[in-house]
Amino acid sequence: MAINSKDEKRMFLKAIGRRLLRGFTRSVPVRGRHRLVRSLGPRLAEQPEMLCLGGLTVELDTRLLAPQTMYYGIYEEHLTNWITRTIRAGDAVIEPGMNVGFITGHLLDRVGPSGVVIAVEPSRSCVEGIRRHNDLTSMPNLRVINAAVADDDGTERFRETPNLVNEGYGCLEAANWSGEHEGRWYDVQTRRVDTLMEEFGIRRLAFLKLDVEGSELRALRGAANALRNRAIDHIMVETYFDFDEEAGDAMRRDIWKLLESHGMRPHRMNRDGRLQPFAIAPGGPRRFMLDVMWSLAQ
Repeated sequence: MAINSKDEKRMFLKAIGRRLLRGFTRSVPVRGRHRLVRSLGPRLAEQPEMLCLGGLTVELDTRLLAPQTMYYGIYEEHLTNWITRTIRAGDAVIEPGMNVGFITGHLLDRVGPSGVVIAVEPSRSCVEGIRRHNDLTSMPNLRVINAAVADDDGTERFRETPNLVNEGYGCLEAANWSGEHEGRWYDVQTRRVDTLMEEFGIRRLAFLKLDVEGSELRALRGAANALRNRAIDHIMVETYFDFDEEAGDAMRRDIWKLLESHGMRPHRMNRDGRLQPFAIAPGGPRRFMLDVMWSLAQ
């Protein structure tokens, strides 16, 4: 390939640099990789990169932090490694909040042609991006639904923020807990997990991933039948802990009570994807976020 200008040379060298860095961060699990990506990633960023994960083409703008960590293979390693360890061919998964489709691709890779991933995404921009790069009619193991999970089937207002892809922040009006983000509002459908399982003929759900910006409890209440019948093996809930404020910790306590009443137990995911029982440690942090993996007690 002939390189005829300084701009072409710069783009070529950056592309080589991105691939070398990605090869290193994905194959050498040493400490400091996140710091290395934060340092070199912005300097090497030039244009969106396309990745194929589980047959799904995902567009990642490596100028933004979250897509940057996805491209270099260090995004939510605890979850991607857990998926590799746990999800099997033929499994059924519901993933509310697919965003650009990075985790969706990992799930598709595991469930294979005999399984199914129901990806529920309220953001029009994210759904349009997935459809622009993929022929979804040729992917029978993936269903993309432009909707939000909740405790009823209806219509609600949704706020899509400009930094949705970079920070993953978009929310239903009822969960609009932060006024820090600008954005546009529009109506979206809401669907219960129970409704989705019935619609797609899913009798048992291997995994329900809940990272839905303050609507986690509503989503769980919309899975009442599945929880009652113990028809969900694992549920990941992004959980906010606030032990300094009674009202701030109310949702977390309600989630705890609901899931424990249906025979599920909380776990922390290690970076390698292994689970360890989670218990609130006395004297620990008073305010933090954690992806808690709930699994049916054996």
